[in-house]
Amino acid sequence: MNSEDQVRWSLSKDGEYSVKSFFTNSMNANIASPVVDKIWAQIWRLKLIPKIHLFIWKCLSNSLPTNSRIRSVISSMNGNCPHCLHIEETLQHLLLDCPYAKAVWLSSPYAIAHQNSNQLTVVEWIKEWFLPNNPWPAYFPNSSIVTVILSWYIWKSRCKKVFDDDCPNPSQTSHEAIIMIENQIRVLYDLSPQPHSRTNSNSPAFWRPPSSQFLKLNIDASFISSSDHAGIGILIRDNASKFKAAKCIQLRTGSSEQAEGLAILATVEWAKELKLSKGSFESDAQNLINFINHGIGHLKWRSKTILVDCKSLTPAFESVGFVYTPREANRPADLLARAARNSRTMTSLWMRMDV
Repeated sequence: MNSEDQVRWSLSKDGEYSVKSFFTNSMNANIASPVVDKIWAQIWRLKLIPKIHLFIWKCLSNSLPTNSRIRSVISSMNGNCPHCLHIEETLQHLLLDCPYAKAVWLSSPYAIAHQNSNQLTVVEWIKEWFLPNNPWPAYFPNSSIVTVILSWYIWKSRCKKVFDDDCPNPSQTSHEAIIMIENQIRVLYDLSPQPHSRTNSNSPAFWRPPSSQFLKLNIDASFISSSDHAGIGILIRDNASKFKAAKCIQLRTGSSEQAEGLAILATVEWAKELKLSKGSFESDAQNLINFINHGIGHLKWRSKTILVDCKSLTPAFESVGFVYTPREANRPADLLARAARNSRTMTSLWMRMDV
């Protein structure tokens, strides 16, 4: 034929380029990818914020913009780790081999997740999170939730280092991740938002230790509507689950909501008095915890005033977090609160050693 050659788009019937044809072909290519398998169904079912889903997808598709990955496209880019400075920042290094990442894992109660990465590539390790018979112990609240969130926080801290030149220390990163893990577990098992409701017997309701260098302060209040007497129970333990201190306080108040608020305030004041620098305050009053963390919740104005006073004290600490826990996991503090309400003394204090 004598006609001139023409450029035709092979992915459409009429030979004309369209965004739709390109997108359809790309989606078909992704479906055929060995990375995209039945594990994806489990990933997208996780009750996590979308940016964490996207983080997992980027890890498994080798598209997370580590410095090494960027340098493969932009040769002038420095491909080294922003923490180590002299070692190439691959995905393997970012999540597993970097001293900063190792410190984050070891600062958490879930360091065994990092240990299980031995002899595995980082992609194999990530896929193992979603296997039904993974080798991690039963005390993991949910192995995929734990590892996904801790890994994402390592990435978040790395980005803060790169873009803001301000990276939290590994203990702080670990602690923030653990707070999110515990809150996501509440969502995963649809735990009731009521302050004193009982959780489903099949849901994981047990006490979990805080991250390294943090102390966990469990708080509860006991109140009887026929009387204005209330009791506050406070229990402090470390990341090895060792008892550090406990306190019982008897007081008068007008409602169970106010009693719970005063319990949280008394705990923060006591922690400040003890000069604690890092603490995780754990209560089964979810409405109050939501108000402290997010400023939401239908509370009486007296309770709100108490919690505002509580928040005003937090700058005295290096790092603090307020976490909701089911009542079953807060049983020791509940027993202390009941004992305080029925006690003939106003305050009782037990200290094992300097906290």
